[in-house]
Amino acid sequence: RVARNIIHNTDDAGWGPNATFRFPLHGGTGGIWSRLASKLPQDKLRCGSDGNAVVKVDLDAKTVTLASGETVAYDTLISTMSFNHLLQITTGKDVDTKLFNDVASKMVYSATNVVGFGMKGAPPAHLKTKCWMYFPEADSPFYRATVFSNYSPNNAPEG
Repeated sequence: RVARNIIHNTDDAGWGPNATFRFPLHGGTGGIWSRLASKLPQDKLRCGSDGNAVVKVDLDAKTVTLASGETVAYDTLISTMSFNHLLQITTGKDVDTKLFNDVASKMVYSATNVVGFGMKGAPPAHLKTKCWMYFPEADSPFYRATVFSNYSPNNAPEG
């Protein structure tokens, strides 16, 4: 099926990971996380802005220190920071800081720039069935372009 579609340059929206794709009608991808965050105890929720960035994790004391200087105790820590950065700021009696920093400095990672388009009016015919398009070429300044107006009409200006 894949080979046939490549040979005939045919889109096959009914196949693959995007055959069924749920996306919020309002709020875009940020709306997903905003609604999820609203379900959490607000007094426990911390985001990296406004001095809330974690600058130190103390495994022995089970605390994190924020950029503001505040220390916050935890029972279970869930971190979304990059793993190499987490290694660099973690302390404790069983932590080999030199080893952690050496490992962190050798980690390989990639970065992605995602461009989203919300088009006013009807999309051109060649973009009408596209949700996202990938550009993995080394000379491309971005990796994926997303046509958000195809996810929901609320992701684009009226008209």
